[in-house]
Amino acid sequence: MTVSKKAPREHRKYLSRPDVQAYLKKYPDATAQEKYDLVKWLKSGQSPATNDCNLCDDRGYPLDFIDARRTLNDLIQLHLMYPADPKEHWLKSPDDAYELPF
Repeated sequence: MTVSKKAPREHRKYLSRPDVQAYLKKYPDATAQEKYDLVKWLKSGQSPATNDCNLCDDRGYPLDFIDARRTLNDLIQLHLMYPADPKEHWLKSPDDAYELPF
């Protein structure tokens, strides 16, 4: 993967590191924002194999940086789809709370 000449010099320095190049090969669809956030993460001395939210997969292993960001964005979008009060989503009327579905 080649780093765009449009990227700032400091970002190119981080994005052209061999370990980061190998990491980004897993994510050819990484957006400019994801790469920008990754550079900020790397500048703080962290590894792309870790994330700042301590998110883990279903086996308990930490998600890498981009997977964690994408998972967090998905969770936020899912949260925004539903109303704040669960009764508004699941019940059509207050009377439905007392009716059994069978």
